[in-house]
Amino acid sequence: MGKRSNSYTAGSKGLRGFISTWSESPNREYQQALLRVGVGCVVFAYILYTMVLNHTLLSRDHYVLTASGIFFVNAFTLLAWVRVAPGKFVLRRVLGIVVDIGATTVVLALYGVFAAPLFIVYFWVSFGNGFRFGQRYLLFSALLSLFGFCWVVQLSDVNEMNGEAIFGLFVALIVLPLYVASLLNQLTRSIAVAESASLAKSNFLATMSHEIRTPLNGMVGVTEILNRTNLSRQQRHYVRLISRSSGWLMRVITDGLDFSKIEAGEFLLSAEIFNLSNSLSQFSSLYEDIQKKQNVKFSCSIDSNLPKLVVGDQLRLNQVLSNLVSNSLKFTTRGEVKFTAKILLKKRAGVRIQFAVTDTGPGIAHDKQKMIFEPFRQVDSGVAKKYGGTGLGLAIAARVVALMGGKLALTSALGEGAKFSFNLFFPEPSEEDAKAVEDHNKTISLTRGWKRQPKLLVVEDHEINMEVVVNQLENMNCSVALAVNGYEAVDYLKNNTVDLVLMDCQMPLLDGYTATRMIREGERWSGNGTRLPIVALTAHVTVDDRNKCLEAGMDDYLGKPFTSELLKDKLYRWLQPLLSDPTEKNEATVQGAHDEDELGHRRSEQSERGDSEKLLHDLKNMLLAIYGSAELSMLNSEESAGQKKHMQRIYLAAQESNKIVELLSKNLSEIKKQD
Repeated sequence: MGKRSNSYTAGSKGLRGFISTWSESPNREYQQALLRVGVGCVVFAYILYTMVLNHTLLSRDHYVLTASGIFFVNAFTLLAWVRVAPGKFVLRRVLGIVVDIGATTVVLALYGVFAAPLFIVYFWVSFGNGFRFGQRYLLFSALLSLFGFCWVVQLSDVNEMNGEAIFGLFVALIVLPLYVASLLNQLTRSIAVAESASLAKSNFLATMSHEIRTPLNGMVGVTEILNRTNLSRQQRHYVRLISRSSGWLMRVITDGLDFSKIEAGEFLLSAEIFNLSNSLSQFSSLYEDIQKKQNVKFSCSIDSNLPKLVVGDQLRLNQVLSNLVSNSLKFTTRGEVKFTAKILLKKRAGVRIQFAVTDTGPGIAHDKQKMIFEPFRQVDSGVAKKYGGTGLGLAIAARVVALMGGKLALTSALGEGAKFSFNLFFPEPSEEDAKAVEDHNKTISLTRGWKRQPKLLVVEDHEINMEVVVNQLENMNCSVALAVNGYEAVDYLKNNTVDLVLMDCQMPLLDGYTATRMIREGERWSGNGTRLPIVALTAHVTVDDRNKCLEAGMDDYLGKPFTSELLKDKLYRWLQPLLSDPTEKNEATVQGAHDEDELGHRRSEQSERGDSEKLLHDLKNMLLAIYGSAELSMLNSEESAGQKKHMQRIYLAAQESNKIVELLSKNLSEIKKQD
């Protein structure tokens, strides 16, 4: 019994494996080749059954067995061919059709009426090849089947059948393939239209993302700069509100773009070494001020045994957790929102961790729980009016968790709160890689300045963004040269040397991609073996855009909007030889500190207010640009209701930010009058 059971289990696993391999294979020729072998086995079993019924081998049986052997040799040869060379081969497809129809015709001709059920194989070959490879293969298969059928009628006892039945089969072999061909043609057109619409939607989202990210980068940067000026407590509160609004606006834009990338199959995860404990601590600290919210407490419990360094996508993990926590806080009016991270399994290869967000909100009915993971869907229409949101956050979170190898689970009941949880496995880096990362982080954390002042070329055509980048770089004690297009950048580098180039990609006259290629070509002609680091600064943030930058010859990529900390990380990465030893005092470091002290003494409150007024003016201009882009999207008649709703959120976020800017501007004006 034990042996039989094991044999049955192994056989069932083999069958399941065969079906799984066939259904999941993206190679259509491989699917057809596997199915050819499977159907051939079924037909051969039927032939053996007829032989058993006859109790003796007839002469025709010998021919059929020979034909079956030839068929299986060809079938397995084609399967191996597809396996070794999975590309598209027209000859291989044609040979497969000939083998299938030829073998069927031989069996029908030899067995006649007794093999009549095998007529259906003609339709299987025609329809299977048609749906997998297109209309031409369907018509070719149908024509070959028709000739085969006529040959069978002439050579076998099939002609003894009812004449109407033979005529019916003959007509069916003509009419059914033609009918399926017309349906296939309509289906092909519909798919082409759908793919075109999907591509247009993706392009539109990418364009809108670029048009909004460009002014938003200035908005984030100007807010950072404004926060470094002398502000009153009330003004600093307004600046903090602007920063939160821009962060929320950025999340709305990112959600739309991420969902578009997931739909298009372009969403990729990175595998980088990062400090998981620090990352989770920093994440939870972002929500500390939520505890001040009336009747709601935010708490977190992070396992103290979490490994220090793991391999994974830190950005996407934080994105998922942020979506879950923000969602729970939005729907919880009293009680508690709790975030937990605990180890489920730890072994040498890595660690499995459970992340959970639990709240005491209204809960979700069982019949509505699947709905909330669908894009642009919420529990009911009243939710959007009362709480806001685009209906994308949980849909994206569920898909990202799935891509990371987990499953987002929901435990909830109406009136009993909700718990969102998922388990992820994180590999631990090798000792060598971990040491390299720790040494790099230690170098950065101990850095006090530069051995000499770095010189950078900023290539940017957007005036406000240029001003922001220059301010950020000067605060890092860098010398900055400017260019507003690719031609100016190339000309400048012919006569000047810099340590690094920050290159915008979309500019008038000459874009950043072409300018980079020209710079790299010049380096090859010079023959000195040096390579100037070029970092892309762009609002185009898809995978294709990133690859386009690297293919053009750029070394790194920084998507807009970015903070000064992200910019600093890029400088530290590419200008490491210029970083000073913290134990040494060098000219650039001392001079930088001296300049900062002098700058602090020179600035008066009046000039600070003048700077603040200019920064607020810049913020207004950028918000107007965001208005225009969002309005254009909402007026586009080709956009779906969900997409228009998504852009409406962007418009409202910009509107709220503008109100805060107006309040801050009014406050500054009143202070100026009092002076």
